[in-house]
Amino acid sequence: MIEKFPTVRTGSIIKQEALKSPLADHVKYIKICELDSSAGIKHLETSSVYIEYYVYKLECDGPGIEELEEGGEELPAATHWTLPAVEFEDLWENLIYDTPVKEQ
Repeated sequence: MIEKFPTVRTGSIIKQEALKSPLADHVKYIKICELDSSAGIKHLETSSVYIEYYVYKLECDGPGIEELEEGGEELPAATHWTLPAVEFEDLWENLIYDTPVKEQ
């Protein structure tokens, strides 16, 4: 579907309403992201780039809490999330690394 567009804008989102079945039945949205190698480029020609697709399902169960029992009372000891979690959905774009972690 994306390859049918002559250009795409980095940072744009194709919402579920714009998708056709059967894709719309299983995909909430498609986000067009950039890599460090294309930083600053706003429009990409789909015929001149290699498109990689990453499909994932966000966990919506919220954090898990481990508790310790002390003196008959349960106290929260640790909080953990199963990733990718809906609480952290847009944080990936804000992470900056010295090495190409995102590409790897």
